[in-house]
Amino acid sequence: MIIGPDAFLCVPGDPRFASHSRLNELLREQAADPTHAHPIAGAAVKRLAKTLSKQELVDLALTAFDRAVWIGEHAHELAHTDAWRGRLANILYHLYGLRLPFSAADVCRLIGGRNGTAPPVGCLVEYGAARDLTPDLCVALRQLRDRYQAGVGRDHPHAAVQTQVQLLDMLLWHDETHALDLAACWSERVRHGFRSMTGERKSRWRALLRHIRGDAGSKPPKPWVKDAERRLAAVETEDFRATIADWFACFREPQPLRLSVVGSHVLKGLLWYCALARDPAVTDAALALLDTTWKPKRNLDKVMVALSVLIDSMPVEEAWARLLRLQQAWGASQGRIERLLIKMGAAFGLSEEQLRQQGLLKPEPAEATAKSRPTEWLVAVAMPQSAEELLAALRRRGSL
Repeated sequence: MIIGPDAFLCVPGDPRFASHSRLNELLREQAADPTHAHPIAGAAVKRLAKTLSKQELVDLALTAFDRAVWIGEHAHELAHTDAWRGRLANILYHLYGLRLPFSAADVCRLIGGRNGTAPPVGCLVEYGAARDLTPDLCVALRQLRDRYQAGVGRDHPHAAVQTQVQLLDMLLWHDETHALDLAACWSERVRHGFRSMTGERKSRWRALLRHIRGDAGSKPPKPWVKDAERRLAAVETEDFRATIADWFACFREPQPLRLSVVGSHVLKGLLWYCALARDPAVTDAALALLDTTWKPKRNLDKVMVALSVLIDSMPVEEAWARLLRLQQAWGASQGRIERLLIKMGAAFGLSEEQLRQQGLLKPEPAEATAKSRPTEWLVAVAMPQSAEELLAALRRRGSL
């Protein structure tokens, strides 16, 4: 029999005897230097990761989790329970970072952890990106999302959990058993179309859609691009072109479309894929966004910035007129769109100051009341076939 520093008893016949023995050593190391408990746990886990198999590390994580549950159940009998649970939480935090091959049933149990013992949401997102989301796992994820939302204003401010909620909502968007509501958001069309797929085609599209995240920045990061190119190639050109045309066809309809927060992430991710495709038909389908009416508009900012990524992938002569329209409607509050305008303007020999004089850029803070929108004639300039053509048009107007 071994007795842990937290008073947990374990007999040699216990199938997790080895894991409990390792835990006891990790707990003692942390207890010897409480002010550095977290990095001590990290160094110990890193050391174990070099000698133990993935399954042994999974067993260690599950043992640590169950030990924390045991401490909670016997808190009235034990001393320093918060400290011991905190040390177990340190161990679990570093084990979760190893991306261990937990089963769906394991994850369901771990999600219910309290006091820092549950996996970070980022780890759950990485798990969901590579594995099936079982019905039971989706139920557990919804319960976790609901706990986050219920704690806003009571346990934490909204800003502290906003990203976690968005990540969970994006992950749950992939729940293939959840009821569809086509009137709730444009992205329900995507879910409906995806669910109608079968076989290998569905698997390829699942991999592509699972790569869309709810916490991406304003432009595709290089690691995302490298992985996305592989997933896009697997879908194949004709299938991607036809499917995107189908999903984006409603952008040309006069009726307003609804867009939820999670839907804006889906659309943003698909626009990034469209930029990678560099397919004129796909680009044309996406550019219909410039004429689409949305309700509400508050979730559109990230989408229009993503549209600038697509426009940036076009030949500059074709992109100019589209970029001017995007800038006129959205550039006043989106720095990335303005930066793209400066970049493309330079290709036509236009300086930043000249663009600013034409009202294409926000006025400098020192300027009082300058034009904040492009002049109508400049927006109406047809797509220039060359830099010389655009410059000639500007000169005829006396703008240069």
